Amino acid sequence: MCKAKRLIRAIAVLLAVLATLSCSESDVPVITVSVYGLTSDIVSTIVVTTLNGQPSRNQLDPLVQGLDRVELRLQKDTVGVLGIAISAQGMDGCTMLAAQTQVEVTGPGDYSTDVNLVAKDGCQLVVRKIGDGSGTVSLSDGTEWTFDPPEPPSVMCPIESLVTSTQQKRFALGTTVDIRALITTESAPGSYISSVKGCEEGTDGCRVTIGADDRVVEISLARNLVCSPEQVCWEHPRPQGASLQRILGKSSNDIWAVGDGAILHWEGTYWAAPRRPQLLNRLSGLVSGPSNSVVAVGDDGVVLRLSSNVWDCPETIGSVQLHDAWGLSPSDFWVVGTQGALRHWDGQSWQSVTVPGLGGVDLWRVLGLSTKNIWAVGTMGTVLHFDGTTWSKVSYPNTETLYGLWLSPEGDVWVVGDRGESALIKDGKVTRFSTGTTNRLRDIFSRTDLEKWAVGDAGTILRHDGKTWSVVESGTRQDLTSIWGSISTDLWAVGTGGTFLRYNGVFWIGSTATRSTRTLYGVGGVASAQSGSTLFAVGEQGTVLRYSGADWVSDSVLGGVIARTFRAITAPSTSEVWIVGDSGTIG
Repeated sequence: MCKAKRLIRAIAVLLAVLATLSCSESDVPVITVSVYGLTSDIVSTIVVTTLNGQPSRNQLDPLVQGLDRVELRLQKDTVGVLGIAISAQGMDGCTMLAAQTQVEVTGPGDYSTDVNLVAKDGCQLVVRKIGDGSGTVSLSDGTEWTFDPPEPPSVMCPIESLVTSTQQKRFALGTTVDIRALITTESAPGSYISSVKGCEEGTDGCRVTIGADDRVVEISLARNLVCSPEQVCWEHPRPQGASLQRILGKSSNDIWAVGDGAILHWEGTYWAAPRRPQLLNRLSGLVSGPSNSVVAVGDDGVVLRLSSNVWDCPETIGSVQLHDAWGLSPSDFWVVGTQGALRHWDGQSWQSVTVPGLGGVDLWRVLGLSTKNIWAVGTMGTVLHFDGTTWSKVSYPNTETLYGLWLSPEGDVWVVGDRGESALIKDGKVTRFSTGTTNRLRDIFSRTDLEKWAVGDAGTILRHDGKTWSVVESGTRQDLTSIWGSISTDLWAVGTGGTFLRYNGVFWIGSTATRSTRTLYGVGGVASAQSGSTLFAVGEQGTVLRYSGADWVSDSVLGGVIARTFRAITAPSTSEVWIVGDSGTIG
């Protein structure tokens, strides 16, 4: 029986110079291809075959001798149209010549055909765009490509997080091409260029030189505007205004934040919302994985996983509210929640753990240094420790609810909670520290042994200098729920109302584009192609914001004139504005 490598649909193609078959030529179809047009600088050829339009699964090795004659032997029962494509490469590996032909195969026997190679431009320049933003890319030869935003994700899942689209063009070997990415007035609102990879810096954009292989330039076009699948987008504040519950990262350019139906990602420039399954649950816990991988957990036992750029369908592990998660990887982590919920994912299945004497207390935070040293805290002064085998309760001197937890590399345990509670647990001993506040403290974090930070309700930020806690001005009165940073001089804090704060080593500043923290009650105005847009929003304490076409800003004329709450506004024309509010205000 003739033995040969199989092509899809039961064909097999072997180059005669690469194999010796035990069957005779009369038993199988044999195709002889004469190759014309070869030049002296060609050093190899590649043959690709198809049968009835279906490609081979086997990649044939390049030919490096006898390039002007190719002999193909097929499986005995092969019948159909055999497509033959031959490309020729120079010493640098770039395709310089190519041609293709077809042969009608009716059964065993000898067949012959000719191919005449013709010149190709050279290797390809591939421009790959990723992300939900849009823009244009122009090349120095006058080529211009427009990259549109992807369609909103469907209700089906899995869902690709970062959608990729590509354009390509061939150039002569050695050609230098300048590439420039642009955000135009036609781009989707909030689009921005977050990164450009695969090229060298040029005088206006970046530059590549066409060489032996395809050159791939990857341009990230993200959006710093959060939109629903129905494309209802946040205009103010940006990127969005839903409350955030947890922030966690792998580096300064790879940070995740989750909250009330919100999932945001920071890649070094802006906060953007990745495409994902529509989910209204509050998310409160995060486990970071490799780049573009994360697990989020939240209310109603929801667990949402992003792995290798794809969101799986959300799963639920009961009706409890999951408050936090910790693990060394998305394939090995713990979750905690209401009613003493304490569960472990081992990469295959969930295991529930019962701690003797725990009862139905709510657990709010879980954190570990290793799989054999994990801690959890919750209501009624609950402190738990896992030694790799067993969870056990640790005695705590009062019953305040503990919300925040931090572990030093040496194993010191810091906790914070209700009524400004703060304590250090070391070698089984609990030492409480006065914080000078009665506000609820929700999280604690540190990147150094001496300096620790705690955040809490009403914009509370505290700093511990190794001895005592002191109050630091945050610039907000929103509740702060979580804090994280890659280094001690670059920290993030998040909270209610979409609050983002960033510490630069000296002071905290707001990162969200918010022009007012006061409640807004009315919006109105006029928009026309001739006169442009005059849109206003009004609210508490005489707040009036005006839409500039790109952002909402405080109106210097109408805002702050009367310190009463405005309820509605209308603008019959660009020169006439009416406002009504409390205490019979009409203006």
